Amino acid sequence: MGDPMIEYRKVTDKAEISRAVRLILRVFTECVAPMFVLEGLECFRAYIYSGVIEDSMETGRGAMICAYDGDIMAGVICTLDRRHISNLYVDSAYHRKGIATELLLRAIDDCTFPVTVNAAPTAYEFYRKMGFTFLGMEVCQNGMAYTKAQLSFGDRLPKR
Repeated sequence: MGDPMIEYRKVTDKAEISRAVRLILRVFTECVAPMFVLEGLECFRAYIYSGVIEDSMETGRGAMICAYDGDIMAGVICTLDRRHISNLYVDSAYHRKGIATELLLRAIDDCTFPVTVNAAPTAYEFYRKMGFTFLGMEVCQNGMAYTKAQLSFGDRLPKR
């Protein structure tokens, strides 16, 4: 499905986790932040700088898979408690190449069902295509808009 030149691997190394967090912040700033109010931007940046992602990886509560094009980190997905997609970001230079799809499928392989995500408005169509069902209306919390979505066992996933 995805680009055959892209390598996917679980990341546990602190330096690579930090690199992934920087990618998350950069892609969020470029692609998602323009839709958010100032409060949402500040809340997201506080989340990034809080170290919660690094802490969840260190304690084993979280897992991370990154996509690499040679030495370039092209994308990252993080899960919490093997049930929740907490972050999925792909460098804009790599959009529409199947990387987000492959990252999500690989993360789901390691998850238990149901799998949830708080989907940003820019990702609604992607999660619909991936078989997620939206649970209710869009909410805005701390200046960040999202809709909770869920993938249950047996829901249709795209073929690899």
